[in-house]
Amino acid sequence: MGQQIAVSFEDERVKVVYGSLRKGTVTVQKTVTFKEEELDHWLAVEKARHFIVVCQFNAFFSDTVLLPPAKDKYLAKMVEAEIRKKFPECKDFSYFFTVLGTKEAGLRPVKEVFFYAVDNGILRNIVERFDRFNKKVTLLCPDVLALSHMVQATDQATGKTTLCMTTTEGGRTLFLLKGGELRFIRAVQSLGSDIHEMDVDNINMTISFCRQSLRVDPHQLVLVNAPEGTCQLPSSTIIPSVPLTYPSTICCAGGNLCEYISPTSALLAAPKLMVNNLLPRNIRTAYRQRSLLAAGTAMFVLGILLGIGYLALNLGELSFAREKLQSVRRETPGIDALLADYRNRSASLQQLTSYVTAVNEIQAAPGIQQALAELKFFPMEGVTIKSVQIKSDKDSLQLHVTGSVAARTFADMRGSYQKLLNNIKKIPTMSMLSEDLNLRDGTFTLAIQFSKA
Repeated sequence: MGQQIAVSFEDERVKVVYGSLRKGTVTVQKTVTFKEEELDHWLAVEKARHFIVVCQFNAFFSDTVLLPPAKDKYLAKMVEAEIRKKFPECKDFSYFFTVLGTKEAGLRPVKEVFFYAVDNGILRNIVERFDRFNKKVTLLCPDVLALSHMVQATDQATGKTTLCMTTTEGGRTLFLLKGGELRFIRAVQSLGSDIHEMDVDNINMTISFCRQSLRVDPHQLVLVNAPEGTCQLPSSTIIPSVPLTYPSTICCAGGNLCEYISPTSALLAAPKLMVNNLLPRNIRTAYRQRSLLAAGTAMFVLGILLGIGYLALNLGELSFAREKLQSVRRETPGIDALLADYRNRSASLQQLTSYVTAVNEIQAAPGIQQALAELKFFPMEGVTIKSVQIKSDKDSLQLHVTGSVAARTFADMRGSYQKLLNNIKKIPTMSMLSEDLNLRDGTFTLAIQFSKA
């Protein structure tokens, strides 16, 4: 893993550790300390964009509660409801919790759960200071959580119940570890970095509280950020006190490790701390949307570059094809005249299209020639045909015949007309639909249906 930067807010100072984590070993390359009001200037000149942040929160909410057995997704909601019930002043917050184990309470099994919550207003203020300079906080957690992982990495907490204490100029933080898990946190004020009688009293009262209220008996007091081999250990505590022995998985190239123990612990335990990340949900969502937008933009730009590259690769082929075409046109100087003659002939043929279409339709009509051939008994004596109209149907033809019968008497007229009808009825492919004879002038109209043979 490449270089990472851990930033720790302690009292009114900011401590920064540049390091890398590889195969469980942290290598510290550089350490920096400056006042908190100088943070903006440092962020403005720092080129890195991703940071791990640990903070010594002055206001937090923590406790150990007993909850009924439930799956993790339901247990999280139950813990959130418990926080709101125990701390009504805590309205909008982010939290993490740890299941310490299962025990019997009133003949019923319950889960013992430790939780830690911080107001989202405090968390957003921290993240916004980085966001103003386009920096991203990948992990935000309390210093005691990071330090608890540091203590777990040593032999001093293996199989023991340990009370740990960190010291700063303005106060002390006491936290209890049992089985490597946080069970209790207490922050008290103090004077200076040295341990005074007031600190010893607070330590002894905390030990008594753990024994009486939590039913947990600490075996020793571990001074987390006291230099190894220090002789300023409290002698009047009711349990023995020892300085923290730093694990062999930390390599510090320079600087006082005990002074930068909080950010170094965050680097060491960063993969494990991600589960207990206190980044507010809306900030995580915003980060996720930014990542998706950046990925989409990168894919779009990549697509454009690939398209440009493809065009560049084919540009030579296009130029070659153009030169080849121009060469062919030079070798055939009469092609323009041929093209002009072709266009003129095409225009002339277009004018005949309607006639060709009509002829094709006539040829496509079912049996017109056959129908006309069936009328072979024409011409008839005394019968004159004026018009024959043919209408094509799907499977037959409709013939509309008009004409006149010339005769001296009505009887001759009727005889000639009947002979015409008999000739038509003899044709098997034709059937008479209707017929009409006007006796005044001898005109007639016939409607005949012709079916294909």
